[in-house]
Amino acid sequence: ADVQTGIPADALDIGRLLNYRDTEGLYEMDWNAPESLGQAEIVKASNHMLEINTSCRQNAYLIIGSTYDPNWKAWVDNMPVTVQRTNLSLQSLPVPGGEHKIKLRYISPAFELGKRISLAALAAFLVLAVLALRTRTK
Repeated sequence: ADVQTGIPADALDIGRLLNYRDTEGLYEMDWNAPESLGQAEIVKASNHMLEINTSCRQNAYLIIGSTYDPNWKAWVDNMPVTVQRTNLSLQSLPVPGGEHKIKLRYISPAFELGKRISLAALAAFLVLAVLALRTRTK
């Protein structure tokens, strides 16, 4: 598998995953280790947000099994980290050893712009409605 965006090719390979279960997303970095590097538990999930608790023996990469998109933003214990493209189409982020809370949010600039335009249009409509009612009552 091809690994991009700064993750060493020998540190992460989808074909060398050890002890994978649906609730785990941590890839083993030491191929000689007898057990998995750690566990990841999805606490909350929606279309635009993920909260994950992780526990791992050493620094690792958490692989998110969804298509990479630069609009995903991530935080480990409320500290921002970079979401990286992994194995051509997946997402990953570095996770230090120990227990951590991971948050991912999809923040689309186009959605934010559309939200602002919609709020401005609603405000303009309300102002015009109030002005129309005032002139009608006079």
